[in-house]
Amino acid sequence: MPSEEERNVQAVRRWCEDVFAGDLDLLDEVFSYPFVLHSARGARSYDARERREAVAAAMQNTPVLRWEMNDVLARGDRVAWRLTATRLGEDGERERRSGWLEIHRMVDGKIAETWGLARAVEVGPWEGVSYAPEQWAIASESSLTSEEQANLKTLNHWADLNQNRRDDFEALDELLMSGYRVHDERGLREPTVEARRTFLVSLKANDPTFTGGYDDLVIAGDRACAQFHYDLPQTPPGTGTRQSGLIWFRFADHRIAEMWQINLPDDADW
Repeated sequence: MPSEEERNVQAVRRWCEDVFAGDLDLLDEVFSYPFVLHSARGARSYDARERREAVAAAMQNTPVLRWEMNDVLARGDRVAWRLTATRLGEDGERERRSGWLEIHRMVDGKIAETWGLARAVEVGPWEGVSYAPEQWAIASESSLTSEEQANLKTLNHWADLNQNRRDDFEALDELLMSGYRVHDERGLREPTVEARRTFLVSLKANDPTFTGGYDDLVIAGDRACAQFHYDLPQTPPGTGTRQSGLIWFRFADHRIAEMWQINLPDDADW
């Protein structure tokens, strides 16, 4: 018998693969109602009819949209994934590609709530390796393994430093892999650990009231995905003080090796 996590992953796979292959009749098998979608447009609740109409309209507007699951992690009633959306032209060639992050809350093996964001099309899809299903991080038990506990400790320490609750910035050497990679709205970057340390020292000096936190977090194996928010009371004109979004982490030797991040619009919240 499949575990809760395996059943949940199968449901989101059917949504990504089978529904978008044209089988709208599967919607009621995949979604629990009322279904709530949180996106850059805000939050909206759907009943079964409204969800079917919305999906049908999206497929009509973009009939050749294909989804690639780059990575998946699952624990308990949460499934998170990194996706690449590809819109094909009339000749079947790739026309536009973009990267996505989503967290799903599941109820009885169906999607009840989704938090999702797309990276700007101009930035392009996620770079790097996509993981095969047998490499996805799907938890096999409710309690964290010793490896997951160590990764969570790293993640919490990283959050404390970036939200300025702590100032032991030398600890970054133990939290970040040398050559760690960042995928965000600027594309792929490989900042140095020292550059991150310099940034955080400057941030704390210039705006000591900077605060933030995780609104939700799912961790499994060597990966984690979180909803986050932070507040910068002192910002340049035209810049929002609240930032919220989704961030994905991959760990190696209990250090952050890679991050993927997409933000909501300035001053928007989940």
